[in-house]
Amino acid sequence: MGNAILCVYSSLNDLITFTGVVIVTIYLLVAVSAIVCRIRDRSLARAFRMPLWPLPPLIAIAGVVIALTQQKPLNLAIALGLALVSLIGYFLVRRRLPVRLPSSN
Repeated sequence: MGNAILCVYSSLNDLITFTGVVIVTIYLLVAVSAIVCRIRDRSLARAFRMPLWPLPPLIAIAGVVIALTQQKPLNLAIALGLALVSLIGYFLVRRRLPVRLPSSN
């Protein structure tokens, strides 16, 4: 629905570029979260192994930074705004949810 509205008010090329910026920004956040999670929670058992740790997320971050430096500042500002709104929403929802400790089964 959002892309349809954007397509009415802008060109298809701008829509594709903006969507790409948002996807790349999400990719950046996933790579950073992989690093933060593995450093912060070192003692947890992992469901999968990451060969050559920490090279894969670092390469992803470098590639994303290179891609984002080639984008229009307006698209970057909108993507950053979306990320900030999502972060605020996350903290608001997290505040309301009760803390559940993992069961010891």
